[in-house]
Amino acid sequence: MDFYSLLEKTTRLQITILDTIYHSNKIWSIEQLAEFTACDKRSVQNYCEQVRTLSISDQFRKEGRNYLFLGTNSDFQELILSILKRSPIFHLLKNLCLDSKVTIAEFSEDNNISESILRRHITRINQILKKYQLQIKTKKGEMYFKGSEMQIRYLIYLILWPSYRSVEWPFASIEFHQLFSEVEDSFAIVHQKPNKIKMIEWSFILAVTYLRSQQGHVIPAKELPNFSLDLWNGFEKMAEELTTNYKRMRFSLTDSMFLFL
Repeated sequence: MDFYSLLEKTTRLQITILDTIYHSNKIWSIEQLAEFTACDKRSVQNYCEQVRTLSISDQFRKEGRNYLFLGTNSDFQELILSILKRSPIFHLLKNLCLDSKVTIAEFSEDNNISESILRRHITRINQILKKYQLQIKTKKGEMYFKGSEMQIRYLIYLILWPSYRSVEWPFASIEFHQLFSEVEDSFAIVHQKPNKIKMIEWSFILAVTYLRSQQGHVIPAKELPNFSLDLWNGFEKMAEELTTNYKRMRFSLTDSMFLFL
């Protein structure tokens, strides 16, 4: 699932325009972008100008009626995150990822969005999430993700990793360098040497596991694949070393087995 589909139309189109120009590595005219996005030319120009105002070092440039991107991959990721940070719906999804529950009234006030509009967005998002047996549940003035724990964790990963990658660390309560060191040790235990980006990605996965565990959300044994226990027992020595490596986090057995998969 592309989590960008959960965002409001304006944000989706700004990201689509930036992503298209960056990955094509060429100049695009307003007319070409309008045809590609199925939008009118005035709207496309407005979207491009909004992106351009966020490009601090002028990597997203305008030349006449054309636009191009002259930055690095890091510049591209930073600009994506800048676009997302202006989106109330991204903040909704981010907050639901990081907090077990979010208060509707407080979120609406903090993000300058009416509760009625917020609820309409939630209804739209739930229509997309339904096929994955997930939803944003609203109850007693609060919002939270509802579904199987494995699906919720995967959704959180799909939202946070593409948004932040190596640009920012979104887990304020988790110290990145200590966690990254534990990820390095884990890969050494399983005799693998991935690149730094892959280890940062695994740091995100581990952080999501730790965060949900601390919030009281543990993966039930019935949600794990049938072969999980046999796999765990088959690599007993390696599994014990990994469990020791993550001892500080006090993972349940099922959480440890989930990570081992």
